Amino acid sequence: MARSKELSILIPSRNEEFLHKTIEDILEHSEVDTEIIVGLDGWEYSTHIYDHPKITWIYEPISLGQRAMTNKLAKMATGKYVAKVDAHCSFAQGFDRQLLKDIDENTILTPMLMRLHAFDWKCKLCGLRARQDIKPTCHPDLDKEVVWQIEPKPFTSKYYFDSNLVFQYAPQEEHTTELVDTMALQGSFFMLSKEKYQELNICDESLGSWGFQGVETACKGWFNGMRVATTTNTYYGHMFRTSDIPYPRPQKDIDAVQEKMKTWFKDKDLKWLVEKFDYPCDWTKDKIKDLTSL
Repeated sequence: MARSKELSILIPSRNEEFLHKTIEDILEHSEVDTEIIVGLDGWEYSTHIYDHPKITWIYEPISLGQRAMTNKLAKMATGKYVAKVDAHCSFAQGFDRQLLKDIDENTILTPMLMRLHAFDWKCKLCGLRARQDIKPTCHPDLDKEVVWQIEPKPFTSKYYFDSNLVFQYAPQEEHTTELVDTMALQGSFFMLSKEKYQELNICDESLGSWGFQGVETACKGWFNGMRVATTTNTYYGHMFRTSDIPYPRPQKDIDAVQEKMKTWFKDKDLKWLVEKFDYPCDWTKDKIKDLTSL
């Protein structure tokens, strides 16, 4: 029987062009016996699967959705802890060793978030070069030139959600502790014990495939006696996108997730959480009452 790991990294993915770069990055920067479980969720082809002792591949010809695929990967995990990771991320050296040092069974943890400069656009005709988020319009014939570099600033260690449950970044601040409490999470990385993941139904499939995952995960932690925090001892870079997101996300589905999440707060001590973070964003006492009296 194979020996259990300390950490299982779960990567739900659908038509992700930088999946291999993300996996290679994890393997390069890992310093403990971490396993990687990759879900190929409704991909057209599975020819990119390759053998590696630390990688387990799960292939679903018809997409399950991000939450359902993450749950399937979590069930297969042998690690005491599981970390859900987006398929377009880069990591600090020894990130997994440091995360395991800083976490306990009563904590949901994330590293500091930075931006990943994954690629530049380059025009084949005129040679114009532009960053990934500024696609040139000089000619449709463009190449992507991989950069794959984490940018040290800005970094983020704390997140909020407003009275519409919309994720918000907290202002940057000086670190006074190694672990920084955060009201919400940015959904590209979160880590907790496998036992708590299952007990709290972290990826509730009834909410749908995609949306409000950072709010869902953090609040399930806070309202079940856990701590939700960012460790300032390590970091990762996430490639932010404004288009070409492979999971479908029609506005009506996102609106439905939002309404279900609002209903979820009806019997929760939301006042405690909002006061803990000193009424961030647009929160007021009246808005707390509005949400908890739905």
